[in-house]
Amino acid sequence: MHIDIQKIRLNEALGSSDPVSLVKQKKYRNHPVEGDLFAFQVQEYGWYTGRVIKHGPSTYPGSTEGMFEDIYLVYFYNTQYQECPCELRSPIKPSLLLPPTIVDRSLWLMGFIKPIGNFSLLEEEVLPRHCFWHYPKKRFHDEYGKRILEPFRPCGTSSVTLVDGVLSRLARSLRDGFDQDNHPLS
Repeated sequence: MHIDIQKIRLNEALGSSDPVSLVKQKKYRNHPVEGDLFAFQVQEYGWYTGRVIKHGPSTYPGSTEGMFEDIYLVYFYNTQYQECPCELRSPIKPSLLLPPTIVDRSLWLMGFIKPIGNFSLLEEEVLPRHCFWHYPKKRFHDEYGKRILEPFRPCGTSSVTLVDGVLSRLARSLRDGFDQDNHPLS
């Protein structure tokens, strides 16, 4: 008997017994780079897209050189498609499904991400500033670790979000809609 662990976890995050799951694609072993456009499929909702905005240690506020080298600042876009948007090209306006999110390579390695292509990021495709809540220090930072005294929205969390965290946040956002006024400034 095959049990889909990711489906169970997403159901728990949704607080539902309705089957909801991310569809695994081909596992991707290459390292994502800035400008990578990707798609992911939520079985009951369709396809969505995302983009690698920045790569490297400086995307993790407070990290030291050499730590967390395989982390990425990504956008998950609030764009729904019935079929894979494999022909989608840049530019893409940053209408977000989640706040800017710091992730590791596990989404690619586990096959949840389908690469579409790499396109140079244009100025209008990137938010002018990023804000992250650093829970242990109880303060806000930008993606370079510089303290932000007056936080702004949308604001993500400065922790590295692993697969389960992404699943949980996607589930909440798909269920309730992305409320940029919700977390973590409220």
